[in-house]
Amino acid sequence: MSNKGLAPYPYQEEVAQRLLDGRNIFLRAPTGSGKTWAAILPYLWAKKQGTTFVDRLIYVLPLRTLATTLYAETVACCKSGFRVVCDPNARRGEKGELVITIQTGEQKDDPFFEGDVIFTTVDQCLSSYLNCPVSLPQRVGNINAGALLGSLIVFDEFHLLESDKAMRTAVEMLDRLKPFSQFVIMTATLTTKSLDLLKEILGGQFVSLTPDEVMSLPSHKEKKRAYRWINRPLTINDILDHHNGNRSIIILNSVTRAQNIYEEMAKRLEGSNTTVFLLHSRFYSEDRKKVEDKLKGWFGKEATKTNVILVTTQVVEAGIDISADNLHTEIAPLNSIIQRAGRCARYEGVRGIGTVWIYELLTNEKGLPDFGPYRENDHKALISGTREVLERLPSDGAILDFNSELERLDKVHSNIEERHLESYRQNQYSLKTKIHEAMDGRNEVAVRELVRDVASINVVICNDPSVLRFDKNKWPRMLSVPRSSLYKLSPFFEECRDFGETVAWYPIENANIIDETETSFGWERITSKDQIRNASWLVVINPEFASYSPDVGLKIGVKGCHEEIRYFDRPLIPRYKISYETYREHVQRVVAACRAMKPFYSYAATRLAERYKMSANQLETLADVCCALHDVGKLSMKWQEAVRKWQQHKNPQMLTGEPLAHSDYAPDMDFENKKKFPKQPPHASEGAYSVAGWLRDNFGVNAVVTWTAIARHHGAFTASLEDFRLINDTKKWVSETLPSSIEGIALTDNPDKLTQRSFQDDLLIFSGPNSEDTGLWPLYVFLVRRLRLADQRSQKGGEG
Repeated sequence: MSNKGLAPYPYQEEVAQRLLDGRNIFLRAPTGSGKTWAAILPYLWAKKQGTTFVDRLIYVLPLRTLATTLYAETVACCKSGFRVVCDPNARRGEKGELVITIQTGEQKDDPFFEGDVIFTTVDQCLSSYLNCPVSLPQRVGNINAGALLGSLIVFDEFHLLESDKAMRTAVEMLDRLKPFSQFVIMTATLTTKSLDLLKEILGGQFVSLTPDEVMSLPSHKEKKRAYRWINRPLTINDILDHHNGNRSIIILNSVTRAQNIYEEMAKRLEGSNTTVFLLHSRFYSEDRKKVEDKLKGWFGKEATKTNVILVTTQVVEAGIDISADNLHTEIAPLNSIIQRAGRCARYEGVRGIGTVWIYELLTNEKGLPDFGPYRENDHKALISGTREVLERLPSDGAILDFNSELERLDKVHSNIEERHLESYRQNQYSLKTKIHEAMDGRNEVAVRELVRDVASINVVICNDPSVLRFDKNKWPRMLSVPRSSLYKLSPFFEECRDFGETVAWYPIENANIIDETETSFGWERITSKDQIRNASWLVVINPEFASYSPDVGLKIGVKGCHEEIRYFDRPLIPRYKISYETYREHVQRVVAACRAMKPFYSYAATRLAERYKMSANQLETLADVCCALHDVGKLSMKWQEAVRKWQQHKNPQMLTGEPLAHSDYAPDMDFENKKKFPKQPPHASEGAYSVAGWLRDNFGVNAVVTWTAIARHHGAFTASLEDFRLINDTKKWVSETLPSSIEGIALTDNPDKLTQRSFQDDLLIFSGPNSEDTGLWPLYVFLVRRLRLADQRSQKGGEG
């Protein structure tokens, strides 16, 4: 974002024009050249004109800290031209309004991707595509995929994606979405062969800067960045010997190593004039922001303060606009080294002169290299190739320009990147099978297999998880960490088994909760590494085995001072007090909420209508029908009996002869008391079954999409059907709430046992042999998203 407030560079104008012409883009440009604005400005320009060419912009980054930094910078820059809103629930739809949000493992401000510009991570984006979004309970897993349709999807720092997992899944996703969306793939260091292969697979146009264009950039005109290889592990003396009262950045390959170096450095420099900062991914966002805000005055473009050392990790590899005179880093794959080098000699003049010192890996107690996050075979091979390139440098280092860096990148990375992309082309069936199994909820390890093996999981430190609040007012703040980091707890399981002490817990969601305004967890003790590996989205750790401090962050396996539980200002999933509502009132409100969303889905709707050979009005009719029929199952005798008994207890004066959709219910006050009353039976699948025949007669092949959306408007993978009987006059109540363009309704109830068992076969199954179902996925995710969000908004957040 180097040229904000100035005239755009020629390549940025080229990117903008191609995007506005409906093209997909592959962009390679050096660090500090303004790639971020190249992708964002076309959307902002179109938004300002009131003629947006896509429904939203989803900006995807490989690291949470990058998302946080770019989000904050974009919000600040856009305030001069828009009325910026950062909470999608506060959207007014006014002219000039721009909703900018962030959704990461620790800053969950937009769990359902409802902003205009959404900053998120690879984990969040790809897991949403797979119907198993990290950080969200499984039951809401089918809401987010529909947001990808009609979006401009920007993958920044694409080279940092694991080429055998996230990169292949992202390519498959973009290949599937390209009839409905646009994309930009941006990189500073992806090899030429890889870009050529991606272009062959996905289509699109390649934009790259010529050597002359690179040298015309202010940050590259006089750059003198030297690379030096040191054939031994980094020590604190190395840092101090070259510091000389200037600006130094130290990048370590693991959080634990960064914490250890920081604590030793702080102790060594105590009482001196040198300022030391620590920055990594395991801080609460507010604590990390305090550090990031301070860094601008020391390392930013306009910084005047010196004599400062920043100890950090991969979180500064890209997207953070800071620069040092000396940058010390442990060896990593060469593309990461070059990204890290982008935090050294980044600016013009004297700030464009600096040295990147690269050190050998530490060895473990067996004398073997400690590869840390680069322990997989491909990463080891890349580090070996990187070492060979670095060993060829002169002993006093060499100054490398952007093209010299690219030449070396091609030598190190080409073969491995090319192999994985070729593997994608040759083994698409196997990859798609795993993806479709995930979309059906049949692949419990989808994120590990298809995104990254160290996919993040949420952590809370607490000695009694039952006291944690998951209610309409509060959800605990969570720290997002790689799952593998929790393996440090393994030695304690055996230790504690004999003493009855619990090391950690994971939540078991109450499967009997019917109303989505309720959230109820049981807590299972974790007693093995396998349970950590398979825990879904949250682990609570006993403070005897983990600690947190605002200075050092989260330490796992180390007892320390434990602060009070921190809570979000609002729940992770909005939950509101539910008020009495008749069936007719509720359906009318859901239909109205769905129609109000129409302007935010116009690009996706146009593309879907083209694909499925229908008009835009016919597509909206399908959305209306989904909403109008979604709660027919609530018109069963048992459901109405249960809801009326509760309402009789709460406020009988409200009751009339009309069937109900909701009774008065306040989760905080009523949760325990309601357990004494008859349970409201399931209604989603039952409603879908009751209208399936009529839908088939009236909507043909699209009928199965509609009744699957209805069946799964409370659970992403609902498949069971129970026996039920509809109340008298059901047809009358349903007919009164159908769109005026639809006449007549036929309903079915009383399914026999065989029908109940086979009902799941009548729903969409993407991993089954029926290829037609796979072809209906885009229409399904579009409709089920519209339905579920409309259902939430009908009572300001409480899904009914």
